[in-house]
Amino acid sequence: MHGTPLDVRPRSPVSRATPRLENAGAVQQAAGPAVVGLQMLHERHVAALARMRSHPSCGQGLLAGLLDTHAARQWALDLLSGSRRTHATQGVGMWAVVDAATPRCIGVVGFCDTDVPGALTLFYLVDPAHRGRGVATAAVRVALGRWRRRGGARVHAFTRLENTASQRVALRSGLAHAGLHRHRDVPCHVFTLDPVPSPGEPHGPAQQLP
Repeated sequence: MHGTPLDVRPRSPVSRATPRLENAGAVQQAAGPAVVGLQMLHERHVAALARMRSHPSCGQGLLAGLLDTHAARQWALDLLSGSRRTHATQGVGMWAVVDAATPRCIGVVGFCDTDVPGALTLFYLVDPAHRGRGVATAAVRVALGRWRRRGGARVHAFTRLENTASQRVALRSGLAHAGLHRHRDVPCHVFTLDPVPSPGEPHGPAQQLP
C-alpha cells in the first residue's frame, strides 16, 4: 500500500526469542512466529526501503519493478525526511519494522502528512519475504497505539482495489471502511480511524467491506 515490500532469499526459521533491539525504545510485538520491533526511521534503513519500493509487488502499476536505483533511494530519503517533519509537528511519524531475530529491517509503518486538514495517512509496507505472518498487522497496531497516546488527528488509509491483504490489515487493526476514493489518481478503498472519543461521545462499530 500504500499498504503492503527485499531481499527475497528463502525464508529461514525465525526464533521466538526476543533479543535486544538496536535502540532501547523499540516496541516488540508477536507477529505469527516472528517477533517484530519498531525503530525510529534512520538513514541506515534507506537501502532496505529502496529495495522494497522497487520490488514488482509494491503496487506501482505498470512501473512496478522499473524504478531505477536512484529513484527508489530518493523515495526512501523523502519518506525519512517527511517522517522527521511529522514527528516534529504531530508527535508521530514513520518507523522501521525490524525482525527481532536478526535484527533486519523488514518493513516500514507509520503516518504521513495528508492533504486532508486535521488528518494523517497511515502507511505500511512489508518485505514480501516476510508477508503472511501477521507482520503488518502487528506493526500497525503498535503504531496506532503510539498515535492514540499522542491524542492524534484522524487517520486515513488508502489501499488499491485489488490489494485485499492490505485491506484485511486495516480492518483487523480497527479501521472502518469508508468507501471508495481516487487517491493520487488511483481508485482506492478508504479506511478511517478517529481518536478515542471522550466519555459520552458516540463511537460506532467498524464497518466491513461490502
